[in-house]
Amino acid sequence: MDLIFQGLAPGPRPTSEAAIESLPRQVVDQKWLDSHSGDECIICADSYGLGDILTDQRCGHFFHRKCLSSWLRWTCPLCNNNVLI
Repeated sequence: MDLIFQGLAPGPRPTSEAAIESLPRQVVDQKWLDSHSGDECIICADSYGLGDILTDQRCGHFFHRKCLSSWLRWTCPLCNNNVLI
């Protein structure tokens, strides 16, 4: 387990801040809420609200930007698709 925290174990590496910043953003408005009724961030389990800033990943999954940036690895937390491809 110590190897993982030292960055020596194989597996996905943390995504750089620049890569996270390059991901598309979506600001939640009423139209978005109406079309995504009941959706919630799978990372924090909170519902989306007006004005929330989301990351719109290329795989089609949405997350609160602050949740994703503190948690993100090379893959989507929901489907394991590479976020940079």
